[in-house]
Amino acid sequence: MSVYDDLGIRPTINAWGTVTEIGGSLMDERVLDAMREAAGAFVDVTELLRVASARIAEDLGVEAALITSGAAAAISVATAACLTGADPDLARALPHVGGERREVLMLASHRTAYEQQLRLAGAEVVHVDTDGGPVGVEQILASTRSTTAMFFFLAEASETDGFSLGELHAALAPLGIPVVVDAAGELPAPGGAAALLRAGADLLILSGGKELRGPQSSGLLLGSRALIDACRLNAFPNDSIGRGMKLDKETIVGLMTAVRLFAQRDESALARSRDAILDDVSAAFAARSDVAVTRFRSTGPRLRPASILRLAIRPRLIDTATVRARLLAGTPRVAVGSSDRGIEINPQCLTEDEVPALVAAISAVLDGAAQTTTPSDDQLRVSTSAS
Repeated sequence: MSVYDDLGIRPTINAWGTVTEIGGSLMDERVLDAMREAAGAFVDVTELLRVASARIAEDLGVEAALITSGAAAAISVATAACLTGADPDLARALPHVGGERREVLMLASHRTAYEQQLRLAGAEVVHVDTDGGPVGVEQILASTRSTTAMFFFLAEASETDGFSLGELHAALAPLGIPVVVDAAGELPAPGGAAALLRAGADLLILSGGKELRGPQSSGLLLGSRALIDACRLNAFPNDSIGRGMKLDKETIVGLMTAVRLFAQRDESALARSRDAILDDVSAAFAARSDVAVTRFRSTGPRLRPASILRLAIRPRLIDTATVRARLLAGTPRVAVGSSDRGIEINPQCLTEDEVPALVAAISAVLDGAAQTTTPSDDQLRVSTSAS
């Protein structure tokens, strides 16, 4: 009996992606082995954090790095660093901001629930908006003041902007305003982190438990040595705003190992494996007249990374929300994405062995709908042409 059987919890076939609410990603056995080994000895955690972070920076080809207890914690730590700089007295005073700079600028179109992480450090959040069109660098510059400490940029929402990350950095750098980029769900390839920093990010935030396949409770801050040092001042294990965002030696070693494996992985082989999964799922539904099957890449602020090809299955006899709900309620439990395209199959966390069960679960829901709905030939033709 597994631990989940003992708790009466059903594991999930994950065709949704590296989503926190269903567990992020699965760790490689080599990561788990490293974590078990780390659990077998006492070490100086401050030293371990420093050395492991430096090794991650080397593996990702960036100047400096800092492991954090998740990407959300990294947002608060990065904000604190921009508020205090290298001043330990200011760091100890947070969330009561004692310095001149206390405001964080962000686009209104980039607002998410994680905005609370900015306020946790004591920052005042100022939203930049227009009356409809995309915001340009001119509007952002007009919103800056002597009290502006940083600009918070959501990488997954960048398609909505009227400027590039490089243009934003070039405009704000002379004012001493760092651009902090939340790219938690990104990292399309091992060189992706360094590319985002070169593109204009001063600090880059990543999740350790998504495409990196490290511990779900881990995150990363990447950037210049000066900014990372300011982050370290405000992070665990120092007595600062980040002290409660605790890391253990197992998580530190686990993420370090996961990053090394990520940096060494064969991107072409991984892409072929994911495409093969989509081929198998697509083929299973090719002969059905009650669904429309298409491949697509995400182009909006939704599931990331956008580089991963996905499959949409749009049912014609049942609404998408009902299909998704029945898959989650079924045995096995299946998690999929959903949009106006239909249910969405993301191969990111799927294995070839899971494809038959996934296809069977979706087919069972569609077959059930077909048994209770008998559309005429004309209705099917209209539905097909509308797709």
